[in-house]
Amino acid sequence: MNRNYLSISVLTYTAILVVFLTQVIIVRMLDISSYGVYAVIAAFISIIEGPLITRGGELALREAGKKWNDDRHNEAVSVINYINRNEKSIFWIVYAAIAIASFIFSEKMFDTDPLYLVILALSIPAQVGYGAYKNFLAITNNIKLQSYTEVLFASFTMLSVVVGISLYGLPGLLAALVLSAWIKTRVSKYNYVRVLAGFGVVDSGLSEVVIHEDFRKRSTSSMFRVLLQNGIMQVDIIILGLFQKPEVVAIYKVGKTLAGLPTKVSIPVWKYLHPAMVKAVNLRDVHLTRKTVFKGSAIVASLFALIYLAALLFGEDVVRFLYGENYTQSTTIFMILLLGYGAFYAVNGWFKTWVALIDNFYIGSAYFLCVLVGVVIVSLAFNDDIEKLSTAISMVLVAMTAASYLLSYRVKGG
Repeated sequence: MNRNYLSISVLTYTAILVVFLTQVIIVRMLDISSYGVYAVIAAFISIIEGPLITRGGELALREAGKKWNDDRHNEAVSVINYINRNEKSIFWIVYAAIAIASFIFSEKMFDTDPLYLVILALSIPAQVGYGAYKNFLAITNNIKLQSYTEVLFASFTMLSVVVGISLYGLPGLLAALVLSAWIKTRVSKYNYVRVLAGFGVVDSGLSEVVIHEDFRKRSTSSMFRVLLQNGIMQVDIIILGLFQKPEVVAIYKVGKTLAGLPTKVSIPVWKYLHPAMVKAVNLRDVHLTRKTVFKGSAIVASLFALIYLAALLFGEDVVRFLYGENYTQSTTIFMILLLGYGAFYAVNGWFKTWVALIDNFYIGSAYFLCVLVGVVIVSLAFNDDIEKLSTAISMVLVAMTAASYLLSYRVKGG
């Protein structure tokens, strides 16, 4: 493990920790009802925002990356400009649609002020170009610079959140998040221009480039994939917001957030095994693929067994310390969801890479669609009891984790 990889890992975990602490601050500073409202509208925006940003980022990786590596630097810059011009119109159209829909539906469906959704939705056009700028740093092997930027952004967001909530409560929080998203994009653009200058390339602002139909199809498939994955993470919150009071949503959301944090321990394990996975699948070496998967799964499962034991012993104390007495009921939600999240997002951390490598859009899409449908069904069935809902979601995630291993055995080339 070289020092550059180690420093990037430290920066990555620093950003994750700062983001988590920011969520704790939000819970602490808002009243329980306001936090429940925030959880629902943030979940809604996240489902839409993620696929849009991913589309531009992956298009930059494929088109701009290929041209840059072929030393056609000006054409690569032209691709980035094309993406930005394209995103600007799409992102603002999406924002306008959300704004109109919020005034028609949000108060009736979520019992919230429609202006809250209108404000937070501004984070979408605030990030025009962000996906392309971010992935351009990966193309030019400036990942460490991007890691520093993520830490800086997370820290600025924390400061903005504290100031925003202190001054204006929930509206202040939403405005702070939008401002942070805009600043993040500006800083990323600054990094992009600086890296270009280092290569002696000047951004002329031109976007005379033809994006191949194959790449349009791939970017559409990536949007669909991220939409499904974001839906799996957020749809239970949205459905709960339709049927429950904000206070109940808040308790569930805290347990859910805390359950997701330990899954990050799997990141270095699967990163370390990533080259072996790429080699095995590309060589169609089924034995090496299975050996790599089960080696990583065994390590992560062992780590999670220790984490779960610690959660059994200290979970309630941790919840009380971080979030206060109002959220002690979240401990049960945390303990239940930790099982499902540990299986699906940590032990099963190899699956997204494997699906991408076998280059079969239908297998990955069908799999994540099944997971999403399962989460939607149990969320509709058990929204009256958040402990039953947590149990049902964990069962779905564990079952689909088992299905992923069976799938890898049956798919040719896997």
